[in-house]
Formats: sequence, C-alpha cells, structure tokens
Amino acid sequence: METIDEYRSLREEIITATNLEKGYEAIMYTVTVAIITYSFSKSEPLLFLIPTLVILPLFFLGINQSLSVLKVGMYIKVFYENEEPMWETRLLKYDEKHYSKKLGANPYLLMSFCGPIICIIQTIGELCVINIVKIILAVFCIVICSIVIIRNRVDNLNAKIKYIQYWNEIKEEEHKKQKSQ
Repeated sequence: METIDEYRSLREEIITATNLEKGYEAIMYTVTVAIITYSFSKSEPLLFLIPTLVILPLFFLGINQSLSVLKVGMYIKVFYENEEPMWETRLLKYDEKHYSKKLGANPYLLMSFCGPIICIIQTIGELCVINIVKIILAVFCIVICSIVIIRNRVDNLNAKIKYIQYWNEIKEEEHKKQKSQ
C-alpha cells in the first residue's frame, strides 16, 4: 500500500509543478500586456523595456518546475515502470523517436521581443542621440533575452536521460546496501 501512496504522491507532485509552470506563463502574459498597455499611455518608449525584468525571472521559475516534472517522471520510470512500461516509459520512447533539436516557439522568448520592438518603432521616427540610445537599449534587451532563454531552455530528452542515470545509480546503491545486510 505504501508504494501506491508514493506513486500517487509523485503524480500529484508532477501535476502541481505543471500547474505552477502554466501559472508562471499566465503571469508573464498578464504582466507583460499590462505594462505594454500602460506604456502606450505614456510618452516614454523605455517603459516598453520593463517587461524584460518580469519575463526572465518567470522563465527561470518555469524551468525549475519543468525540471522538477522531468526528475519526478524519471523517478517513476526507474522505480515503478521497470517490468511493465507505462506513461513515463512510453513518453520517453516517444521523445527518443521524435526528438528534434529545433528551437520551438518559446512563449518567454516571443514575449521578450514585444516591448523592445515597440520601443524601437516608437523611437525610430526621430533619430537624435537619446533615441539612438533607446534603440540600442531595446536591441540589447532582445539580444540578452535571446541568449539567456536559448542557452537555458530545457532539453527534455537529455534531461530525462540524465535523470534516469542518476536514479539508476541510486537504485543500484540501494540494492548493494540491501545485499550487504
């Protein structure tokens, strides 16, 4: 009975982490749209760069939850699905078969472009020194967000393989310990 309770608890942990991840995305959309809407009512294009300060921290919070889901999922695969393939094993096989290194549409990356692009559009009409500085700052935000998000995105397949290796090492250590007792 203890095994079933642990399994249910782990599945609940995955559901909670997935919901948190979706919640972070919802917060990102809401705050970004609110700041951009507010920025349109003001005459300062630099206000459109503020969403960057919200998007990047939420991106990292989302990554943390995504990795938590993968770690727990691979725990379930290693400790519960060895004899009979179930959800996690089948999902891993699917990922292995259809894995692509392509950068998919990342909502954080896409939203991080909105404010800086609007800032550039708002300042490009009159090219004075201050507007050139604003354009440079906007381009800087785009470049920094792109680099940070692309370099830190989660590679699900490789993360799963890594977690399987870690959980198998722990499983082997436990078996050795039990045999020696």
